[in-house]
Amino acid sequence: RVRALCELAELRVEEVICLRLYTGPMFVLYNASLRGFPERDVACLCDEDGHNMNRYETTIFCIASGVAKLAKVTDVPLNRKLYRRVRALCELAELRVEEVICLRLYTGPMFVLYNASLRGFPERDVACLCDEDGHNMNRYETTIFCIASGVAKLAKVTDVPLNRKLYR
Repeated sequence: RVRALCELAELRVEEVICLRLYTGPMFVLYNASLRGFPERDVACLCDEDGHNMNRYETTIFCIASGVAKLAKVTDVPLNRKLYRRVRALCELAELRVEEVICLRLYTGPMFVLYNASLRGFPERDVACLCDEDGHNMNRYETTIFCIASGVAKLAKVTDVPLNRKLYR
């Protein structure tokens, strides 16, 4: 069945290999490369001096390409919504460009600093927000406002699974 699906989606051999790797333990390193965290996984991508040595750009490109091709030829269960493109969901929620940018940053490595700003911990992350004297230099107020606004808009147009509570 998998071979037939790969042929139907017209996947290249490279895409199949990369998708197979992504469904195994390599996903940890691919996600670390994309997100920039957790720190111990990102360290595996770097040399002894902490310089980035491998971002898996080609592999991640093949994964994204393979997923896009598979999405075109697979059926979605009737009880599940599928947003094939983020743009369609953004348009449906009427997100502003600023909200999209801030949400994208929040789902990446910046979430650590945004959460440190909101929560006041962990200490090492809060220290990144301060100047040498320990005074708070950046609280990301505008960015966090855009994140909250975007999340509120998205919550109005997406379904919450029945087994989850949502506090609006």
